[in-house]
Amino acid sequence: MLARTIALPLLVTLAQASLACPSETFLSIDEELRSADSVVIGRVVAEKYSAEGPGQGWVDGTLYTLHVVEHVNGKHFRSVRLFSENSSGRFRMEVGETYLAFISFCDGQRYIDARGNSGLLSHKRDTLSTVRTIIARRRVRPNLSLNPDAPPAGARSNIFARPPKYGGAPVSLVR
Repeated sequence: MLARTIALPLLVTLAQASLACPSETFLSIDEELRSADSVVIGRVVAEKYSAEGPGQGWVDGTLYTLHVVEHVNGKHFRSVRLFSENSSGRFRMEVGETYLAFISFCDGQRYIDARGNSGLLSHKRDTLSTVRTIIARRRVRPNLSLNPDAPPAGARSNIFARPPKYGGAPVSLVR
């Protein structure tokens, strides 16, 4: 009986926590870069108030349409619709302004976390520089092999660069 008394409130708490997608804490640039669905530079081209939230756990808010000027990291978009709920987690944007946006995805909705590192591009130049430095460091991997001719760690080999097996020409898998 005691186990049921403890387990039920714990399950309810866990279920409520899964609905609360925006972060409860401030994230470092590296943490948000790793967790974001996409990082873009974009200009807000439209906003529309929505009296109903987009789904369970969301309240009313604003749908913004962001035209992507530059893709920085993650998924590619030409334009993207972002929801900003009318709560303490609201990320307010102005039509015509350009933003550095760390875009997250939750319950079928893309959004920008107000506790993150997104903001007007004119105020986030240092953040953008840090993001580019982190991305560049991740792409450069040292060759830790004792063989100096070995490919870098994580490099994929090209199957067509090998000599053909059985003396024939390489076979393409694409028709």
